[in-house]
Amino acid sequence: MNVDRHRSGFTAIEVIVALAIAGILMGIGASALRPPASRLAASSGASFVHQAKFEAIRSNRPVVVRLDGDAVTLHRASTATSIDCAAALPTLRTLDLAQFRRVTVTDVVGFPFVWLPSGDARTCPSGASPLPVDGLRLRVSDASTARTLVVEAGGKVGVR
Repeated sequence: MNVDRHRSGFTAIEVIVALAIAGILMGIGASALRPPASRLAASSGASFVHQAKFEAIRSNRPVVVRLDGDAVTLHRASTATSIDCAAALPTLRTLDLAQFRRVTVTDVVGFPFVWLPSGDARTCPSGASPLPVDGLRLRVSDASTARTLVVEAGGKVGVR
């Protein structure tokens, strides 16, 4: 008796090979979909600087924004009327840009600066002068891209 048997389904080896190929392709695709580190760092920095503005308004005290190496730090003035950007002020928060992979900070223009309780940004050291027309800049770059955190003269914070 001759019975014609047809195979249906897959063998375990075929399934393992197909899953391995799919895993490799997904690994390659996932790294291509990850946003550049420079964009993440600049966006985080912009949010951080924007929070400093709201902290100055909320606390009714000036908040000094400094760049210490690769870290952006926020410092609250001791009184509502004194602004001394160089003084040793209490640190509110720190954002370490070095936590983003292979990111370097370059082209820093206008740091440190101060947010007034009115929501206006002023230059240091005295906090009396308004920001320059072209604003303040902090350029963040990685191996392939670069982004610039900008604080404009009107107080708008953004990334370009």
